[in-house]
Amino acid sequence: MLARVEAADGHQPIGEHKYLMLFQGDPKRVVGLIAESDSKLVGYVALTPSAQAGWWGMELTVDPDHRSSDTFLTLFEAGVTEVTRRGGSALRAWLYQPRLNEIALKAGFHAERELLKLERQLPGGFDTDRSDARLPEGMRLAPFESDRDEPAWLEVNNAAFADHPENGRWTMETLENRMGQTWFRPDELLMAWDGSDLAGFCWCKRVGGKGEIYIVAVAPRAQGLGLGRALVLQGLAVMERKGDRVAFLYVDSDNHRALGLYRSLGFYADHVDRAFVRLLE
Repeated sequence: MLARVEAADGHQPIGEHKYLMLFQGDPKRVVGLIAESDSKLVGYVALTPSAQAGWWGMELTVDPDHRSSDTFLTLFEAGVTEVTRRGGSALRAWLYQPRLNEIALKAGFHAERELLKLERQLPGGFDTDRSDARLPEGMRLAPFESDRDEPAWLEVNNAAFADHPENGRWTMETLENRMGQTWFRPDELLMAWDGSDLAGFCWCKRVGGKGEIYIVAVAPRAQGLGLGRALVLQGLAVMERKGDRVAFLYVDSDNHRALGLYRSLGFYADHVDRAFVRLLE
């Protein structure tokens, strides 16, 4: 069903985190509700407890042949009922199709965040010798080394995304899970070292001829030096060298500094994902 939805909408029906949790089958990390019609699976709701106490995440989807406003509204209400039953105090729903916005409002949710998917075509002539692709003086670039670099990566990631609801508070288990995916390549996780300290990284994810700037982060102490721009350019050069035709990334719509950087590198908005929140009594 998820494959049918993606083919119809041109977008994955549930986010990566929840998708991986679903197939790991961990009931403590994901609660799944299904809707059936004549014994056929036609709808799915993914519910995940957040690191923020009392908060849960929700994503939902309906088979293309069984969509109606009433069906989507029923799934919203089912998610609210289940999280309330489990003692949750708030529910954040990520919606990937604009037609669901009005239904979310009808279900008692209000708009909270917008996540932009930005794209640009490759090749783009990204030469790693250009001045703005060079790392600040004294820093060096090296591929990720398994069984050595994990603690440093976690420290920089969690410091850079301390207040971010998805990218922050990663654990060793979370990192190892991503490293266990078929798309992971150590040479596509670029680490910028300042002596023995990690100053930042750019993690590229390449699937089906498209390259994603999966996560780029700069340690707070190394910000303001142009390292973020250099890392993105280095990542784009990797994608270009390996034959990717499109580069893309996701960024919050209110992250104006990052948006300015990406737009200066030729990225444009391709899609908007929206988060809606409902506080539960």
